[in-house]
Amino acid sequence: MSSSKINNNNKAIDALYNVFKFCGRLPENIDVSMELQLAREEDMGDKIIICNKEFVLDEIGFYIGKMEVWEKETDIFLKIKANEKDVDDIVFEKINWLNKNKSMIIDTFMEENDYFIENINDMIKSGDFTADREITEKDFIESLFVNNVTIYVKGSETDFMLDLDADPDYLMGHLACMEINCEYGVECGGMNG
Repeated sequence: MSSSKINNNNKAIDALYNVFKFCGRLPENIDVSMELQLAREEDMGDKIIICNKEFVLDEIGFYIGKMEVWEKETDIFLKIKANEKDVDDIVFEKINWLNKNKSMIIDTFMEENDYFIENINDMIKSGDFTADREITEKDFIESLFVNNVTIYVKGSETDFMLDLDADPDYLMGHLACMEINCEYGVECGGMNG
């Protein structure tokens, strides 16, 4: 593996670790024990192909790759339970669900976070945020995209989370953590960064 790929993977790992650290907790399903990592490497290898995309195993046990989410190439992190057999189908199902349920995810985020629109407009008026005009709810919603997705692959109990970002930066340097359980219940887990 080239040093640039290793550096990019290390940056992604550091970003993921910082998200969990910022939240003040590591999820229970984060297990970086050497035995589990070695078992997974023996079972699956350090590279896997999912939906014709390559995922590379990092040093803390996540497979890292990219897939299209909301019409944008997106970082995908996979934490795979040892001996999980249906990884390809599970990941495909979760990414497909994300692509079909964009409005549900955004609606859930907006229920608790629509105040960002007023905050940005106040900042535009005061000159602290540069924009041609005040933003509307539509402007705000259209700025949102998925920065990354983490899927905890564990059969029928697979859950996942994503970080929403905005361009322009209406989230003011933060990412919004959206958590989706194995039954596709969606909730906003708070702001990161």
